[in-house]
Amino acid sequence: MKLQQEIILKKKLMALGHSGQFKQAEKIAQKVLKYKPQDLEVWFALAQIQQALGNQKAALFSFMQSVAQPSSHTSKALDQVTSICIQNKQFEEGLKGANYWVKIEPNNASAYYRMGICLTQLNQAIQGQRALEKAHALAPEDKDMHITLAEVIAVNGDNERALREFDKGQLFNESFKRYSRYLEFHNYSEAISDEDIFKKYKMFGRQLEEQIKALDVISFDKLGAVSCDKDVTKKIKLAYLSPDFRVHSVAHFLKPIFETHDRHKFKIYAYSDADAQCADNQFFRRCADEWRDCYDLSDESLAKQIQADEIDILIDLASYTAINCRMRVFAMRPAPIQVNYLGFPNTSGLSRMDYRLVDAITDPEDLADKLSTEQLIRFSPSFLCYSRYEESQEEVNTLPALTNGYVTFGSFNNGQKITDSLLQLWAKILDGVPNSKLLIKNRIFVDDFVKAEYTKKCKKAGMDISRLILRGFTESQSDHLDVYKNVDIHLDTYPYSGTTTTFEALWMGVPSVTLKGVQHRSRVTASILSSLELNRFICESKEAYCNNAIILAQDLDYLTQLRSSLRTQLEESLLMDKTLFTQQLESFFVAAYNAYPEKITSF
Repeated sequence: MKLQQEIILKKKLMALGHSGQFKQAEKIAQKVLKYKPQDLEVWFALAQIQQALGNQKAALFSFMQSVAQPSSHTSKALDQVTSICIQNKQFEEGLKGANYWVKIEPNNASAYYRMGICLTQLNQAIQGQRALEKAHALAPEDKDMHITLAEVIAVNGDNERALREFDKGQLFNESFKRYSRYLEFHNYSEAISDEDIFKKYKMFGRQLEEQIKALDVISFDKLGAVSCDKDVTKKIKLAYLSPDFRVHSVAHFLKPIFETHDRHKFKIYAYSDADAQCADNQFFRRCADEWRDCYDLSDESLAKQIQADEIDILIDLASYTAINCRMRVFAMRPAPIQVNYLGFPNTSGLSRMDYRLVDAITDPEDLADKLSTEQLIRFSPSFLCYSRYEESQEEVNTLPALTNGYVTFGSFNNGQKITDSLLQLWAKILDGVPNSKLLIKNRIFVDDFVKAEYTKKCKKAGMDISRLILRGFTESQSDHLDVYKNVDIHLDTYPYSGTTTTFEALWMGVPSVTLKGVQHRSRVTASILSSLELNRFICESKEAYCNNAIILAQDLDYLTQLRSSLRTQLEESLLMDKTLFTQQLESFFVAAYNAYPEKITSF
């Protein structure tokens, strides 16, 4: 291509781009690059054009071509490369771009910010935290960088520091979604009292409801009221809102409900708030009468959809745990009756959330009622019904201590639940049981640097690190459950106890020692064990928690007998009786429906 022709085409390219004629501009850019494939300026222009056309994949390729050599637009191009990679979950490519960006601009806060995000998503959260600390130091006024740093600090287990960083951010008016994460992280804190945590939720709920006008909802036709003992033509419309209609811990407890609901009395809506890229939801799609993908809907649009569907009872299954928190939807009250259930261990703080489903162990009368804005409805014996989401072929093995010659304690809970204080308790347990070991399984332990840093943390807590075993992410559920075959006693976390991990351990014949606290977040494992009459494993103090674990480790005959019977005991209990549990759940729905607009206190 001659120079004069090249100049003419580039001018035409710029003119078409500026006038919004992107299709024509794309053709011109591609024509120039056919003859001048090393022209970084045209690659950069083409990338911007493709981005405007919505072709992110092509734009990413073109942006990457444009940074083959340093130029005046390299920083802008790397900004786009890392942004597109993060948006499309291409974190390895995004990290490469961020590393290059830092190399050529070592004082660019955005480069370190994107690096920190990519590292964290690649299970290198400690390195991610360090990159984010650098970003925050370079741009201390940037709220997004500050709050992302706080979130990663929490992921790395330092919840108290994370909350202090959140507090500095003054978040409520800045970012509702980020403030909801701040509230969620309070459940991991031992330093903040349950009463103060409740005040935080209640204050947030009040502020939210002051900002949002409740939608006018269609009142129930009382002539259509139903009862459990007669056939009716009017079906109650139940809607479940969740990001977890997929292979997820919550699915273990949703599956029996969706399988067993009485379709003669109820019409089931599933509002799926999961990104379509990661959804594995065929089971729930088949079970729902109506399926609504709502991940891309705004809170206002979702509330209007729920109202248009004339939902009678709307059930929130995630609350503040969802990245795409939908508390604003419930503050709009798109349904006459709204219920908080399953996915979150605390109150919503909303006066417009009518009920919260619990049991007598997780939420004792009088005490728990004072820590909830909802009317508490207590199920018996438990608010949970467990099932295997996937068919399990894993057999329960013999007690590993019999062949190992030592007892292995284990923890499979979310690493954020493992506080420094808890590590100190575990160190005392190991000291009390000669030659015993502690196996901690967490997805972040796939990275050697992370494992080395975590080992230092355990040593600082007083642990003999020669007795520490760190296991990382396993690809399949079967492989995950197989790791329990190495464990004799599971150690529950505190103050945020386990749920799915407690059931998994029981399924594999492994009992959990738990420290029962004051509020729901610290009492779920106690509820599960109580339902199985395993009260020996429930402790009322930290001292009892340590002593009980030590004493149990000395009773190998008891642990052997228990290991061989636990799965059968669980399967035959009410904790896995999906028919009786769903009938109880439906009785509540019917009673709440018939009582509306009044609230029930029991059913």
